[in-house]
Amino acid sequence: MPRNDGFHRITNVSRPTLTLFPAPRKAGAAAAPAMIVCRGGGYGYTVIDKEGTEIAAWLNSAGFSALVLKYRTPNNRAGALQDAQRALSLARERAAEWNLDPQRLGIIGFSAGGHLAARTSTSFGERSYPDIDAIDENSCRPDFAVLVSPAYLDDKAGGVFLQTLAEVSAEDCWGILTAEVKALHDSYEFVNDGKQVREHRGRIFISKAVIVMCAAKKNRDADHLQNFV
Repeated sequence: MPRNDGFHRITNVSRPTLTLFPAPRKAGAAAAPAMIVCRGGGYGYTVIDKEGTEIAAWLNSAGFSALVLKYRTPNNRAGALQDAQRALSLARERAAEWNLDPQRLGIIGFSAGGHLAARTSTSFGERSYPDIDAIDENSCRPDFAVLVSPAYLDDKAGGVFLQTLAEVSAEDCWGILTAEVKALHDSYEFVNDGKQVREHRGRIFISKAVIVMCAAKKNRDADHLQNFV
């Protein structure tokens, strides 16, 4: 889907894929934390580079492995959720092979991908498709989530269901994220697809104003994200 902004898009995806970008790791080092990357595009397409490969490189620079998800499009929200849940289970199944820490496996999403990350983070109690094989015996629950400018989480009247970080400076945002990720397994309020808020163990961070990406562009990403590892 060519446009004049220099970025590349893909649509008409019927076979989802998960592409591993492993974090640099010294021999004998502990397994890396990892994040499933959900690209944006209004569920009509996904942006390959800006919200995919570039994010993977950004995460790698901070010691995270990245798994970029190519979920089904266009207009297949149910399929996208199935793909994200399967991706988390697959990453845990292959954790030893891919040198991932299955207890530090998160999800990050942009725009529609942020909505998908929110749904994945609140619907893990019931898998959205019948188990296919042994891979689906692994949990599809993210240990933490980052929603960057997430779409479709408002109440259609201009309100939102969870306080965002829009008023927080980039530097303060990084401090908040660093402190929160260090306590991944404390209780936290989750937004459930823009409809309700409930308690569960885990962490969700929301950046309505794309604060995460602003900080990254100012070259503060690696220094602050190292504190997550």
